[in-house]
Amino acid sequence: MKAEHQAFAVDVVATRTREPIPLVLAQVVTLANVPAWWSALRGEALWMLVLSMLALWLGVVCPSRGVSQVLYVDDFSDGGGWSGGLSGDVLRDSDTTAQFGFDYSQLGIPPAPNGSDTVGLRVDVNNHLPGAESELAAVHFDPAFQGRYTVQVDVWMNYAWEPNGVGTTEFAGIGVGHHGFFFGSQNVVPNAIEASSGASLYFSGDGGALRDFRLYKDNFEQLPSSGQYAIGTEDDANDNGNPPLQDVFPGFSLTDELEGDYNANRHVDAADYTVWKDTFGSSQQLSADGNRNQLIDAADYTIWKDNFGNTGEDLPGEDQEGQAPAGAVGFQWVTVTVDVDTNAVGAGVTPDMGLATFSLRSEKSGKSLVIGTIDNSNGGEVVNMSGSVSLLMADIFESVSVRPELSFSLFDNLMVTSDSQLSRPTAHVVPEPAAFALMAGSVLLLFRRRGR
Repeated sequence: MKAEHQAFAVDVVATRTREPIPLVLAQVVTLANVPAWWSALRGEALWMLVLSMLALWLGVVCPSRGVSQVLYVDDFSDGGGWSGGLSGDVLRDSDTTAQFGFDYSQLGIPPAPNGSDTVGLRVDVNNHLPGAESELAAVHFDPAFQGRYTVQVDVWMNYAWEPNGVGTTEFAGIGVGHHGFFFGSQNVVPNAIEASSGASLYFSGDGGALRDFRLYKDNFEQLPSSGQYAIGTEDDANDNGNPPLQDVFPGFSLTDELEGDYNANRHVDAADYTVWKDTFGSSQQLSADGNRNQLIDAADYTIWKDNFGNTGEDLPGEDQEGQAPAGAVGFQWVTVTVDVDTNAVGAGVTPDMGLATFSLRSEKSGKSLVIGTIDNSNGGEVVNMSGSVSLLMADIFESVSVRPELSFSLFDNLMVTSDSQLSRPTAHVVPEPAAFALMAGSVLLLFRRRGR
């Protein structure tokens, strides 16, 4: 048996003089525990079988991956290459500010999820002129943005929390295909967005609008009944009360809990020990109930001791209090992704090409959601989706913020790639069993011919 293996190995290597066979495969065959009857196999017939089976396996088990080309990257350290959002632009709303290179760490805002620093673009609108709506579009033009491409950017929406919600509701957004003629408005059409063109998505920060997530074709809002929203077709499907939105964006306190801070002064100190000592054993006065077991006991002392000296940090604005509502994107980093295919035809009633799918991912919850797809084939307006990316902010209401310095949006880490999915596998094709039978039959036929 051992001699047969050796003869087989020698013959396989010898065939390399006639047909180029990879040495690695020859070594694998040499080392394998090959049954005795395989010693009858010779030359190219064996390698036709081995290499053909290997090729089929690679095609089925290991499908190839699409390759993305990075078309544009911007961390907004400066305003080079941008139009519309710059001071002095005659087409820009006067009650807006766009500040490139803004270091948001000074406000206690953490780094955006897709970058390495805390410098980005800060935008605010309608903070100084009550009685007028206000909006802004900052646009980057590039003819390479066409065909299948993806836009991704990190967005943070901030607002001055107010119990009655006065002046807190503003919108941020992102768009593709902006025409470049109009970058802002002031009280042109009440409760309407004018600076948008192409395909875009706007979302409110505080969940205070009737429709908090809005798709637009140019400056025409698309309602859920248009069939373009993935979150439903009901009239209130794009309101923050929709359960899928609340699942991705759960509500939370604007003041982070500080363990051991029993007097709620944002410092864990000796005064908190006094609160614990004075209420020890109580099941009624529970301000020092650190472990939430409805009893002030020794475990609560341990929590105070372990956190002694800690200081809490509030969200931007040291006296911000209240509750961020579920289904709203404010006070958290949200990654917005737009998958665009300008040559695709949707499932609508016309042959017009162009699809733009908008998705949101919450850094806080780690969950993602597709909001919807602008579809040029749906029978409505046909819009441009190529040639530009726009960063958007709008206040469509007349009231201004009670604390303008806390009402703004941040944009960071813009990236545009040439494929509409960053890692898109090719079609997973499984060959028919007949393909294997045909290949095996071909090998047997070769053996019969060699035997004559």
